Amino acid sequence: MGNRLLSVVLLLAAIAVIAYSPVLNNDFVSYDDYKYTTGNPFIKDGLSVEAVKWAFSTFYFSNWHPITWISHMADISIYGFGARGHHLTSLLIHAINGILLFFLLYSLTNKTLECAIVAALFAVHPLNVESVAWVAERKNVLCAFFWLATLIAYVSYVRRQTLGRYLFVLWLFSMALMSKPMAVTLPFTLLLIDYWPLGRFKSGQTVLKNHPTAGLAAEKIPFFLLSVISSVITIYAQRQEGAVISFDKLPLATRVVNAIMSYAGYIGKIFVPLRLAVFYPYAEEKSPVVIVSTALVLIMITGFVIIKKKNAPYLLMGWLWYLGTLVPVIQIMQVGAASMADRYMYIPAIGLFIMIAWGMAAIISFRRFAAAAGIAAIIALMFITARQAGYWRDSAALYTHALDVTEDNYLAHNNYGQVLMKQGRFDEAIVQFKAGLEIMPSNDELNYNMWQALSAKGTPDDKYLLNAAAIWFHGDMAALYKKAGIGYFNKKKYNDAVEFLLKSLMINKKDAEGFNYLGMALQETGQLKEAAMAFNKAAALIKAKD
Repeated sequence: MGNRLLSVVLLLAAIAVIAYSPVLNNDFVSYDDYKYTTGNPFIKDGLSVEAVKWAFSTFYFSNWHPITWISHMADISIYGFGARGHHLTSLLIHAINGILLFFLLYSLTNKTLECAIVAALFAVHPLNVESVAWVAERKNVLCAFFWLATLIAYVSYVRRQTLGRYLFVLWLFSMALMSKPMAVTLPFTLLLIDYWPLGRFKSGQTVLKNHPTAGLAAEKIPFFLLSVISSVITIYAQRQEGAVISFDKLPLATRVVNAIMSYAGYIGKIFVPLRLAVFYPYAEEKSPVVIVSTALVLIMITGFVIIKKKNAPYLLMGWLWYLGTLVPVIQIMQVGAASMADRYMYIPAIGLFIMIAWGMAAIISFRRFAAAAGIAAIIALMFITARQAGYWRDSAALYTHALDVTEDNYLAHNNYGQVLMKQGRFDEAIVQFKAGLEIMPSNDELNYNMWQALSAKGTPDDKYLLNAAAIWFHGDMAALYKKAGIGYFNKKKYNDAVEFLLKSLMINKKDAEGFNYLGMALQETGQLKEAAMAFNKAAALIKAKD
């Protein structure tokens, strides 16, 4: 590696670490972090044979991503339960990703300035804070690591086509898929770099030398097959866990409009990365004029890059990269309740960065001026990123910031209310749950949490419990009472656990799990005879079922 390239690599690593350094002082946040770390019984003991087997066999939390699970296990083994080590791992992977992106583009184009600008924008852009600062999004930075490594290996394969190199590319791609299934669009990006900068559509560098396009498509068949398999597994996993929102709850027309507005909205956040939040609820319906105008702008950009494809092929490549890699997360198939998310741009933004860097170099003939403009933008982004990373320091800061920069954010109200409840600030929690219910009165979790907060104050209102039962459990009060009982048991409120488990079992007398929890709760309260009876009943029900 020459001195110039080494300097670029060191600079990329430095600016990434400086911009994201606040994450090293951050705690875990309540929004899913504990499900990936110390709150997960299969993760909390670190790496083991049994834990790795679990990672490859589970659909826990609506996904199949064994490599991600294993990375969290490794963190526990290395760092223990503290958050700093987990944040350090994510930060290091992100910094490496910036360096990999530079080497990928440099190996393709040999353009130091343009490649450095793209990699630097990626390394410090505030939109990537969510992927780096959120421990639960380790899957995003890990997937990108294998994604970029796949593309680098692919370039090596193209220049010396051997079976071993081809299989190595396939293996890296499988690792990306096992980190996060968003990698299903990676084969599409292979075709894009075939178009530019490799220029393989005209060169006939495949087994079908006289039919380059067909040859390139045939070359990618195993990659697309892996994408199809991963997509089927992911859809199954998400449906099993109930993560997919039905079209009855969110019509297709609403999703299409949201996709159009999101494509435009993400571009806006690239250029003005302010008012970023952990959750963006669906906004009020836009007027037909706004929707049509936005769609026309996107169509016009598409037309422009097609017209310029001969003289500026990087524009078409970058634009298609952006459009294509966002497809799995543009929420046509709605997973979760968010309309869009910053983390979804971790890979797609690379396409826009390519358009910016190469476009700026083409427009500004004086390269020193282009470099100066790029440096100024990157320094400004570093300050914004450091500030944004600070909002992830703990759960309270994260949710209050989301409430400050978004409107009608019922999820932020709900999650902040839960934080306040854990701190014993029940009156303040009730204010948050009430605000959330004014926005989303039919939300099961808000109703349930409002009931819990009022109960903790000694003023329970079963209206909220009944609302939660009707929505959450479709009127199944036994299931709801059982959930409440297990919740109290986990909080070591054993008398309350006994009360609600008994209510549940009065309705559903054949619930073996319910009797088992009742036995454990009775045991903790010293009622050993009653506990033994509950355990015996659970055992009898299990035996009868078998």
